[in-house]
Amino acid sequence: MTDTRDLTKLYSNAQETKIPELVPIEGQIPDYVNGTYLKVGPGKYHFENGFSVNHFFDAYSSLAQFVIRNGSTVKFQNKYLETDVFRRANAAKGSVVCEFGTGAIPDPSKGWLSRCIPQVIPEMSDNHNMALYQIGTNICVAGETCFFRDLDAINIQLGDKHDTNKCYGLNFVSPHLLTDDKTGVTYTVGSSFTTGLKYNFVRIPPMTGKPSTKEMLKKAQIFSTISSQVSTLLSMHHSFGMTSNYLVFVEQPYVLNVTKILGGILTKGQCFMDWLEWRGELRNRFYLIDKQSGKVHKTDFVTQDPFMFTHFINCYEDDGHVVCDMLAFDNGDFFDANNVKKLLSNDPIRDSNFARAERFVIPLLENANDIIDQKELVTLEYTTASVMKMGKKFVMKPEILTTKGLELPCLNKKFIGKKYKFFYVTGNTSPCGYFENSLVKMDLETKELKVWQGSTEEYPGEPMFIPNPSANEDDEDNGVILSVVINSRMEEKDYLLFVDSKTFKEIGRANFSQSKVPFLIHGIYLPE
Repeated sequence: MTDTRDLTKLYSNAQETKIPELVPIEGQIPDYVNGTYLKVGPGKYHFENGFSVNHFFDAYSSLAQFVIRNGSTVKFQNKYLETDVFRRANAAKGSVVCEFGTGAIPDPSKGWLSRCIPQVIPEMSDNHNMALYQIGTNICVAGETCFFRDLDAINIQLGDKHDTNKCYGLNFVSPHLLTDDKTGVTYTVGSSFTTGLKYNFVRIPPMTGKPSTKEMLKKAQIFSTISSQVSTLLSMHHSFGMTSNYLVFVEQPYVLNVTKILGGILTKGQCFMDWLEWRGELRNRFYLIDKQSGKVHKTDFVTQDPFMFTHFINCYEDDGHVVCDMLAFDNGDFFDANNVKKLLSNDPIRDSNFARAERFVIPLLENANDIIDQKELVTLEYTTASVMKMGKKFVMKPEILTTKGLELPCLNKKFIGKKYKFFYVTGNTSPCGYFENSLVKMDLETKELKVWQGSTEEYPGEPMFIPNPSANEDDEDNGVILSVVINSRMEEKDYLLFVDSKTFKEIGRANFSQSKVPFLIHGIYLPE
């Protein structure tokens, strides 16, 4: 099947708003929906001299702010984030630091000699176009590298710049931090290739008052480390999982080959995609890290078939098992498919470009050496996920929860790390046959899917769950889903959509007639 849609508007330069646009919400929205919704993502793709970035993940960061007041109005504005690489790219009219899929051009601000001297480690970009998160009471914006910044969420201004390489020696860090709601401890995972290829797990303890990010990072520490299973390969780790007692890390076979980086030092114009490989023969390894002691469980859990992923949905413990729900791709084709020229062309659609929800289960085993081969070890009655011992390895097969075409999951945050029933996800820009133009709610007990679907030109972004503050603790789906919907027709309005999370029916929208809303990735909601 060939993709004939025109997505030019989605991958055009974001428009900065000179004056915020205030619009009414059409429909009946609960008045507890009262706060600020921020979204960040790729914004500037093209420069005046004809230079364009190659990949969706390389466009320079743009941040959209939606201020919702008492369920009645929305005020929208959008700005580019003035990062170092953004300013340098504007001056040079192109990327001067290598990005995910775009190589660097010579930086005119540097002298001839400094441009000629190769670096052992590629210069890291501070293009914060991937995620927003909180460290204590501080809002932060980040990409996938060692850099992130504080964000003034009211004025959309960047604050202090932080470097995890200086803080705790990490070159790449997951942009999806997780905070334990019982202890207040925040966790993340990062990797290093300067002291051997390792995955390091970081614990940021809570502090009283309103300490700055810098003060909180002084208390952060690496509390557990896992070495890469191959000494020259480093797995991508966009997200990880968390339960009451464990962090869940999956080493996947979409890997950065460090020897290619070293070999490419003298080769100008290379980018990170040039150094990435799909190594399916390695399959996926699941690790459990004790949140208290940092001890890594030694049982070797490996999948029967390899897969690539960017997002965990949720993890939890149940009756001697750890249940892990994820969105899984067949391989790394997804990243190649997000080349901007391919997104705007009529390339054939590959099934491997799309993810589906899958459930893996890790049995918490004692005396693993005494277990006989070929015996089913998953005893949970509500899942078909399987684990069997085969020699020294414990081989995992997932339960397939959905068909393909879903990404950017969310859930009620009160249920992160706990047994849960519902998650929400988008079809995003999936074409016909892959949850096109849709938001989806899944009931994990009944396996029922509820779908909100827009017109053929409307593309809903990441769903954001806003809980009803008056709901009972076990009333998991009592709330409202927000999603920014982009219309691919230049003359049509973009809007902020409001969906009742129980019925999954639209209850309102805020149409923007004066502004074009950029096609962004992840967001954060800050209740007033």
